[in-house]
This record gives sequence, structure tokens and C-alpha cells, in this order.
Amino acid sequence: MLALYSSRMIPIFAIVAAPITARAFSTWLQTERSQSRFAKMEAFIQNMEMQSGGVIWVFVTVIAVTGIFSSGETINPQKKGNVFDTHVFPVEAVDWLKDHPQNGHMLNDFNWGGYLLLETWPEYQIFMDGHTHIYGEALTREYEQLITTSQGWESVLEKYQIEWAILPPSSLLANTLTSRGWEVLHSDKTAIILKNHSKP
Repeated sequence: MLALYSSRMIPIFAIVAAPITARAFSTWLQTERSQSRFAKMEAFIQNMEMQSGGVIWVFVTVIAVTGIFSSGETINPQKKGNVFDTHVFPVEAVDWLKDHPQNGHMLNDFNWGGYLLLETWPEYQIFMDGHTHIYGEALTREYEQLITTSQGWESVLEKYQIEWAILPPSSLLANTLTSRGWEVLHSDKTAIILKNHSKP
């Protein structure tokens, strides 16, 4: 149920479901396919596991993981390896920030909070990320007020002394800030960095 609620729970679901599924599959093999190749293999593995006290799986896991990493083989479907997609995350904008540090409080897009925390902390403090249960309802609603430019959104900027922002270039807030005179410091296909020209 948690995996259906949030995609970040899928790995936990896999950990919980694997032994349950394996036991169900083993029972099915023993009752329905007792003479099949899979059943014989399962009996062989079970016998080997009993003789080794389960320690063998530690060695099998270590050898398998070591082999995968040593080969340099990428295991994700896109074969890109452990990299962030520049069409999804503000990779170019963060690279620019590393060469052009900014002062003051930052406003960031909700979806990029975790990435910015990973790549820029402790130099920068993010405004919001997916941990809304930590930030609380009040701040979450204020963030919604900002991104939708709802009534009073400018007072929220003043309240938190926001001096610059990193947002999707096509977002309503980015367009509104640009029209209000915020300076465009950086812009690419994924992100735009804006500076409040009235702030030092």
C-alpha cells in the first residue's frame, strides 16, 4: 500500500515482498511441479543453504555485486549509469551556481529540493522539498501560495527574505518574477536562476 502511495516506497515493498513471494513460489513448486527442473534446483539450493548455515548467500552476494561494479556495466535501463537526467534536474544551473555563488535566501522548486540538498548543502539552504511532514502544513501552503502567485504571495517572499530563486523557466512564478524585474542570472532548458534586483 505504501508503494502505491509513493514511488520512494517501492524498494521497501520489494524487500518485504521478496521472501513472501519466494515462499509462495516454493510451496507451489513442491505441490504442483515437484518433478520440474525448478523444483529440483530449489531442493539443491535449499540443501546447500542448510549445510552452509546460510553463510553462502553472503559470499554469493558479495561476489555478484563486486563483479557488476568491476565490469563497469550500467544496470539502469537507459544505460546512463548513476547520473542525473539534465532534462529533469537542474544540473546545468547547479554547475553554474558552483562557479557563481549567490548570497541570501533561496527559493527553489519543490521537485528539486532533494537534488539541491544533495548537491549544494551546506552552502545553500533549500526552501522546500518532499518532506512536507517535516516542514508542516503552514509552510507547505505558503509555498503553494508562491508558486501559484496567489493573493499575498509577495508578502511570503518578504517574510522569508527571498533574494534569489531557481525554478523551471516556464513556471508561472518564474514568468511573474521576470516581469517584476528580477534579473535572469542563468537560464537553460531545465532551470532559470533569478535575482531580486532590489536586494544587494
